[in-house]
Amino acid sequence: MAGIMDKILADGNMTRTPYMVCGMYKGYYVTVHMNQGFLIRINYKLAENMDLNSFKNRAYGVLNQLKIAEKKVSQTNVTDHVVEVRLMPANLAKNTIPMIDSVINHLIGFLQAEGAGTGCQLCGAEYDVSSYEVNGAPHFLCSACARQSMNQMEAERQSKLSVDSNLPLGIIGALIGSLLGVALWVLIYQIGVIAGLAGIAIFLGAMKGYSILGKNVDRKGVVVCILITIVMVFLANEFSIRLAMYFYAAKAQHMSFAEINRNWSIFMSNDDFKLAYIKDLGMGYCLSAFAVFVTAKQAFRNASGSYTMNKM
Repeated sequence: MAGIMDKILADGNMTRTPYMVCGMYKGYYVTVHMNQGFLIRINYKLAENMDLNSFKNRAYGVLNQLKIAEKKVSQTNVTDHVVEVRLMPANLAKNTIPMIDSVINHLIGFLQAEGAGTGCQLCGAEYDVSSYEVNGAPHFLCSACARQSMNQMEAERQSKLSVDSNLPLGIIGALIGSLLGVALWVLIYQIGVIAGLAGIAIFLGAMKGYSILGKNVDRKGVVVCILITIVMVFLANEFSIRLAMYFYAAKAQHMSFAEINRNWSIFMSNDDFKLAYIKDLGMGYCLSAFAVFVTAKQAFRNASGSYTMNKM
């Protein structure tokens, strides 16, 4: 998917990275960010005699028509200076590129017909506007709004660092919350699928539970949730296999679940069974690690209030 960004708006002089495209395109500041699909932002600036509310109504009308025409449109929004569309990728990359280009050109056509200009996405200023990468996402901001945004993020960082979570209650909450993910893991496993991706549900459940009882997910809270996820993935996989063995043995040998547990060491002494057990557990951990990594990385950033803001 990352290669798509090299081909979006190929006829424009755009700044490109593997996960974003930004630049002045047909007279408008345009950004495309790969984030839960493709988030398209086009900055606009209304003339002083134009009514903002009536413009927004017309803009939403255009966006609603766009939703009908493009089934991959999942979300739309209009702020005071930005029109936003989120697109899910098409089945084929070669179909995604023209879809994104078409949506951007359609919206620019609407803005041109409205006589709208372009400017800072926060205040609409037309001068001293530059592109910034803020926490990995592209934005076009004037220098005043860029300073204000940085000051706000720094204030939020200091605020988060000053709030300490209740560790004992947080641990209890994380354990309770993770059980929902464990239940999902067991359910998926019983239909014959390696349930590793349910590891993200265990982690998110732990995070939610920690935040409810611990009152705040700080950095030690994230570490606790990761450790609980590691333990719960093992327990979820263990219980899933024992339950699967019970369903099989109950039909073949009329064994109860208690008997399965009492004879577990015998099952594990079988080399083929032990190898299959280790394979399932290893696959579960690998899939869970892949799914949890990005979320945990963002959770650490949120917990510490860390941010990045660089002029592009």
